[in-house]
Amino acid sequence: MTPLDMIKSVKDPKMFVMNTIKNNSNPMIANLIDMANKGDNAGIEKFARNFCKSKGIDFDKEYKDLMGIIK
Repeated sequence: MTPLDMIKSVKDPKMFVMNTIKNNSNPMIANLIDMANKGDNAGIEKFARNFCKSKGIDFDKEYKDLMGIIK
């Protein structure tokens, strides 16, 4: 099973991500988990946009492509 196949098979993406990263000790990850638990979608999106920008990635294009895969 490829990583893409794994993503497609996920029923609850939030729970999948939370279980994948819950044991990570990185403070940035801890902050993301806290935002997710609080339902701070705007904060998570801001983080993702800033992260993508720092890596030279077009967030809007990548998000559109990801949503096309998940649907």
